[in-house]
Amino acid sequence: MFATKLCFQLVGANYVLIDPLEVLFLEADRQVCNINLTDGSRMVAVRHLGYYKKELLQTFQFLELSKSHMVNAAHVVKYSPRDRVVQLSSGHSLPVAKSRQEY
Repeated sequence: MFATKLCFQLVGANYVLIDPLEVLFLEADRQVCNINLTDGSRMVAVRHLGYYKKELLQTFQFLELSKSHMVNAAHVVKYSPRDRVVQLSSGHSLPVAKSRQEY
């Protein structure tokens, strides 16, 4: 990964550089990772979510909601601790694991 862009190897062996602000959230799907973008499109990376986790948390402003979801903090508009759900600017609602919930 580069300091200002995220680099993902997509299914089909292509690499793509993405502005972090264009990424809404990442979703684990077994050994691949679904990348959901602000324009509504989705890409599939050949690496699992754990591969990207450290870089996303340290270098970019992503939050780990569960073992299967990481969200771009810039797109979070609402958090309901009672329901343990995060709502994004796109209208997506993602669950927050009990172990990731902070009071």
